[in-house]
Order: sequence, then structure tokens, then C-alpha cells
Amino acid sequence: MSGPALSVRARRWWRLFRTQQPRGTQAVTLVVAALLIADLVALGTNGSSSNPKVTGVSSPGGVASGQPGAGPGGTAGNGGTSGTTGAAGGSGTGGTTGGAGPSGGTGTTGGGGPGGVSTGPGGSQPGGGVNGTAGLQALGNGVTSSSIKVVFPWPNLGPVGQAVGLYGSSENDTLSINAAVDAINAAGGINGRKIDPEIVAFNPLDDASMRADCIQWTQDQHVFAVVDADAWHDANQLCITQENHTPLISSWTTVTNWTSMGNPNLWWTGPDVNEVLDNLVAWAAGSHYLAKGTKFGVVAADREGDTLSVASLNRDLANKGLKAADSGSMHFDLADAATAQVQARDIVTRFNAEGIHTVIPLLPYTDFLYFVQAAKEQGWFPRWLLSDYEFENQAALGLIDPSSGGPYAQELNNAVNPTFFDLGNCDCGKPLPVGYDQFGQQCQNNFAKYSGAAWAKQNQGWSGNIETTGTAMTWCTNIDLFAAAARAVPPNQLTQSAFDQAMANITSFAGQLAPDYQFSSTRRAGPHEFRVVEEHVNSDSKCPPKVNGGSQGDCWLILQDWQQEQKT
Repeated sequence: MSGPALSVRARRWWRLFRTQQPRGTQAVTLVVAALLIADLVALGTNGSSSNPKVTGVSSPGGVASGQPGAGPGGTAGNGGTSGTTGAAGGSGTGGTTGGAGPSGGTGTTGGGGPGGVSTGPGGSQPGGGVNGTAGLQALGNGVTSSSIKVVFPWPNLGPVGQAVGLYGSSENDTLSINAAVDAINAAGGINGRKIDPEIVAFNPLDDASMRADCIQWTQDQHVFAVVDADAWHDANQLCITQENHTPLISSWTTVTNWTSMGNPNLWWTGPDVNEVLDNLVAWAAGSHYLAKGTKFGVVAADREGDTLSVASLNRDLANKGLKAADSGSMHFDLADAATAQVQARDIVTRFNAEGIHTVIPLLPYTDFLYFVQAAKEQGWFPRWLLSDYEFENQAALGLIDPSSGGPYAQELNNAVNPTFFDLGNCDCGKPLPVGYDQFGQQCQNNFAKYSGAAWAKQNQGWSGNIETTGTAMTWCTNIDLFAAAARAVPPNQLTQSAFDQAMANITSFAGQLAPDYQFSSTRRAGPHEFRVVEEHVNSDSKCPPKVNGGSQGDCWLILQDWQQEQKT
């Protein structure tokens, strides 16, 4: 089992910076360098072998079978000719005059479906008339007769990342994007249209430039959609979805009301934080880690998102008749570590004195590190109820890793926690339950075919296997999900609203980062299953061997495999 490459970890760490700009590159570099020591994590995945299933997509512009075609024939222009068309399956004559588009482009068959007839150049809207280049703009931004314009933004920390070597040992973003897109296009594209990719590097620490990118894509270029890995974040997600009504698929998540604000354009392939916490409480109560007689504490950072998460956690606890014995708040400020460190010591002292020996942390990485440090200093060994909140499960494995001295092995070793991610499997071509599932193997094959040679040339140490929760797998998942929804829309009806409706009707999409994704008009984050893993130092050889047969230093032991998420 290999650890996640540095460029993969960079995607997670940018979250540390999102509430404020750093005061200088040196300060940021020091923080990120510290993270390198603490995050030598072995990421692995598992998943189901089911195929994507898209159901019940309704099509705009359709009329009843056997009825005349309806709707305007297209945008009026010089040289227009009459187009006659029937609706899908219709036998009647319908449609109205379809004029040539402003560009005078040659029309293609479109409009009303099997019963339709088109004549001459012109434009159209779904449901009637003649389909030309100008008229295709009525279908949706970024759609032509042969292509769909999609933006793929990838995070580039520039000099900061280069200063600490964040790039060089994971799959390359552009190669990963191109591999997934090329595989789709080579197989015929999306109902005959190829994805026209615009691959854009951005700085996830610069909100102003991210907003400028958003405006350019949605208002100037009128792209069809944006598909992100997991670094397009916060208000910048709402710029694309809420303000500019453009579909966005992203792995970055927060609390549920975020997708409500981005509705119907915002879709997550990471777990919703509200569901993460609900599942944590339900699982912990069912496993008897939390009970009415348990004295437990909650410690959280002071960002707005953390405050909302604490409120969600308290509701979940109340649903189980539980209440924290005490709570603590830690300041998050990368330029002011001292304040958080003092607060961590005070909270640990207070919790210990009160007899609290179970703790639920809702902390970004640096605050989590300070809190664990304070526990070590004071010899306090609580039962840690960790989760996927700010990737705490991944952070904990890094903090017990013997290769970095295992500085917090005594504090965090053998912690048992739920996760929505495929933690615990190797980055290898072996079948389940060890390696890739069917979807993961497909992504592996596509990367090897379309980008493997280029990546091997850049990275001579590449094993030949992409990481199960790494760069290439994340892009493959999100891009294939986009394609599945777009294919579910009839070719002559591909609007952005029709795409969103198709996303809402994806009832099962197999993945590798998570075993299955499920969406609906009210469910905007796909993961819905969890497994239970143990953070484990491999002193007893219980961890599976590495791909080359060597022994791992630590791993996630899979204690319970995939089951439906639990509710309080």
C-alpha cells in the first residue's frame, strides 16, 4: 500500500488556507512543510462493481407521440428556409420557419426527433425547426453540433508548492484529465459530441483570481459545465452555480445548506459534512462509544463552517439523547499558532480534570495537531472519535507513521473510526478486496493507455498503478460522472437544466474513491456508504503487505466493510 503523493495531499491541505490569505510565502511554506512530516499516509480504496445507472430523465421541449411538433423553429436570420418536423415519434407535420443563424452555419438534422424532417440551413430550439450552429446555442451554453465545452480547473500552488516539493510523485493533473477525456472521446464521445476540454491551472489560495476565472468561464465564454477534482471551494462554488447558473461537479464539500444555495447546479462527489457527523454519532452510539453515561467533549475551530458543523453535531447528539459534558473552541489562524496552542492546552487540562475521556474533534489539520500535541504533553489518552471531517482519518494515520518517527502513535494508534472513503486497499491491479474495483480498473487502464507513457517519463519511480484515492482516480470519477449524466439527455435536448435533471436521476454510479454515488433532487452529495477502519501501527504484522511484498509501517485495518450510512 503506497502513501498518497505530495500533489494529492496538497489538494487536502489547501483547505487550511481558505479562511484568510497568508501573510507571506515563508509562513505558508513552513506550515505546508510541517504537513509533509505529518501526512505520510497510505491511501487505498474499494468499491462495488455495479455499472452506472441513470434513470427517469425528462426531456425539455418534447411533445406527445403522434402530435405535431411544437415550438419555434429557430432564431430568425437572413436566408431562412422552412423546416418541417414532427415531435419525437410523431407522424404529424409541425414546426415553424427556421431561419439561418447569424453565422450562416450549415444546419444538421435536429428538432423534433424520429418523425421530424429538416430542410436547409438554420437554427432551432428543442422541439422543432432546423438545427444549425447558432440555434444550438439555444440548447445550452458551450454546446455545438460536435462538442461540449467543459472547464477542468486544477490547483497549482506555484512557488509555494515548488518550495516544499509538493509536485513530482503523484499523477499529473493535466495528464489525468486528458486521459479521462480522451477515453470518452475515443469511444464516441457523449451521444456523438466530444468533450472540448479547457484545462485551467488556478491558485486555490487566491479567491480574487478564482472569482475572475468563474466570471470568465460563465459570463464571457458561456461554458456548459465545470468539473473539478477537489479544490474549487467555498464562495467560488456558489459563483459558478448560484450566481451564474452553470453546473459544477466537485469533490470539495461542507455543510448541506451550501448545496441548497447552489441548487440545482451544484453536485458533490465527496461526503456532505452534515451526513458525516450524523453517521458518526449514530455509529458511535450503536457501537457503545457514546452513551448517556459517557462523559465526552467536543472541540472545534472558530471558522463559520466549524460553527455550523457544531450546531449540526449537537442536533445529532440530541436525537440520541446525548449531550457533551464540555466543549472547547480553538482559533484558526496560520499566522498565529500560539493562540491555538494555548487554547489546546487549556481545553485538554479542563477536559482531563472533568474526567472526560472521549473527544469529538472538528478541527482543521493544524489545530488538530496542536490538540494532539497538548494531549501528549499532559499524558491524556482519550478515545478519539474521528471522522472524514477535514480528513481527520487520513491525518491520524500520518501522525502515527513510523517512517516519520510515529510521534503520536501512543495517542492515536488503534483508533477505530467510520469513513466514507475507500481507505484500506492497495494501489494495485489485484482484484477486490485488495485492490481496484471494476471502475477503478477501468480508470487505471485508461490512464495507462492515454497518459501512462508520458507520466512514466516524468516520474521514473512510477509503479505503473494509479493511486486508488489519488489524482487520476479523482478526475476519472468526476469526469465519467459528468459523461453519464450528459449521455442520459437526448442529443437534441442537451441544455444545462436538462443535465441537472439527469444528475438528479442518477440512482447508482459505481466509483473507486467511494463504492457508489447516489443523487436526487434533494441529495446533492453522492457518497452514502461507510466502512469502519482502525488506525494501526504495523508492529504485529496485521497490515497487508505492500505490492512488492514488503512490510508496511502502518495502515488502515478494515474492521467492517461497506454498509449504508446511519442516521440519528
